[in-house]
Amino acid sequence: TQTKKMFLFPKVDLPADFDPSTRPWYQEAVKEGKLIWTEPYVDVGTGKMVITVAKPVTSTTGEFVGVMGADISLD
Repeated sequence: TQTKKMFLFPKVDLPADFDPSTRPWYQEAVKEGKLIWTEPYVDVGTGKMVITVAKPVTSTTGEFVGVMGADISLD
C-alpha cells in the first residue's frame, strides 16, 4: 500500500525491513500509471526467478492507494 503495508498470498517470510515501495515493480507501475511487466529477476522471498505483473490501485475517488502485483515463477 501507499503506507508500505504488504499483503501476500501465499505467505512468504520477508526481511523485517522489506519496503515494497523501493522495488522496481512498484516504482515502475507508479511511474507508468498502468499495468507493467518486469524483466526476470530473483524474488527476495522465494529465491526463484520470476517476472512480475503490477498495476497502480486507486480508490473510487481516484486517490492512489498502492500497487497490486503478481509474481509468475519461471521455474
